[in-house]
Amino acid sequence: MMPIFLIGMPGAGKTHLGTTLATALALDHIDLDAWIATSEGMTIPEIFETHGEDYFRLLEHQHLKNAIGATRGGAIVSCGGGTPCFFDNMDVMKAAGTVVYLDTEIDVLVGRLGGMKGRPLISGKHTLREQLEALLAKRLPYYLQAQKTVKNDEQVIEQLKNLIFTCEIKR
Repeated sequence: MMPIFLIGMPGAGKTHLGTTLATALALDHIDLDAWIATSEGMTIPEIFETHGEDYFRLLEHQHLKNAIGATRGGAIVSCGGGTPCFFDNMDVMKAAGTVVYLDTEIDVLVGRLGGMKGRPLISGKHTLREQLEALLAKRLPYYLQAQKTVKNDEQVIEQLKNLIFTCEIKR
């Protein structure tokens, strides 16, 4: 089985859904941000603060390739929100497996992220909604390059299971 990459906005549930799906399907789960944080011995916000976004994006690109190498038996890979937007990451993921965009409503993202701290690209003078809308406007052209888009609603786990089953039949 080839890896399934989950992409989408911060708060889309990539890690939660990736873990849930991997458990349900008896697959490995790789959280790309967790890999980076463990490797660096710092949280993602600390990496941004200490070294800047450019450094983080280079780490992310390197760890994406490492994750692909580690998924020989198939895995669900939860990517950071910006992963597909830098370097040739989207092409790398599409060549290695199936990229699934978790299309999540802004209202849902605002509800999930409203009380959270430590999101490096979501902080500033504007409202959370304005920041998320601006970030989505920049990232959507990349997200729409995914082979599959799944509406992130109550049936998302079943949709993802069916998608993975369909992907396996086609391979």
